Amino acid sequence: MHRLCALLVGAACAMTLAPLASAADLQREEPIFINARPPAFAWSGCYLGLNTGVAFDHANFATTVDQGSHFFLASNVAAVGAAGTGISNGQVGFTGGAQAGCNWQRGSLVFGLEGDFNGLAPKAEFTGNATTTLGPASVTNSITTSWLATVRPRVGYAPYRALVYVTGGAAFARLKFEQSYSEPDFPASGNSAAVDVKAGWTIGAGYEYAFANNWSARAEYLYARFNSATNNDWLLVTPIATSNQFHGSASNLNLNLLRIGLNYKLM
Repeated sequence: MHRLCALLVGAACAMTLAPLASAADLQREEPIFINARPPAFAWSGCYLGLNTGVAFDHANFATTVDQGSHFFLASNVAAVGAAGTGISNGQVGFTGGAQAGCNWQRGSLVFGLEGDFNGLAPKAEFTGNATTTLGPASVTNSITTSWLATVRPRVGYAPYRALVYVTGGAAFARLKFEQSYSEPDFPASGNSAAVDVKAGWTIGAGYEYAFANNWSARAEYLYARFNSATNNDWLLVTPIATSNQFHGSASNLNLNLLRIGLNYKLM
């Protein structure tokens, strides 16, 4: 009888504790972790891409005047030269083009070399007025940029699929310089234009993100500067019709570009 009671009590305890043991086992299951970081991306390789954005510019103009027979007074020469000297208002225009380059990755550091070619058409222009002994006069100088090409090394830091980089190098641009002179009371006027490919320098920074195995998107800022070494560096002259008077101008052109782009990695 005592043995039977003991067996019944043991069975009841086992039935009571079994669900509790199962619940405890469930609570001891290992949690499932989800990796929130994207898989690493290999930036090494060459790529091709397209870009578009906006470009804005301004220029510093400096005009000199030959005294000649028209402006024989030094005060008139100085007044007209000062009228053609100043800083243009910036103008904004669209830009678009293509880029190609190669990257080499070492750990989280990325070293690259890139070249690009962009069409753009901002125009930097400045008009100044003068009062001379012959009456009022005005001088207008302008520079129009038709294309810009750069060759730039770049260095960046690439955690996972993001790349933050700085860049800088050589820049080349096709520039059209125009100048006009007007003296309505005399009357006298003239205009000239010159087109040249200038070499300068550029510097900038950007952010690029690889959203697929071979595709990446980026945003980039570039600043480019083109200097005119001397007053006759542009080889520009503006004749005054009545006296073979000539004006020469120099300028420093500053370009700013904000661009977004898409790259495809070839290998």
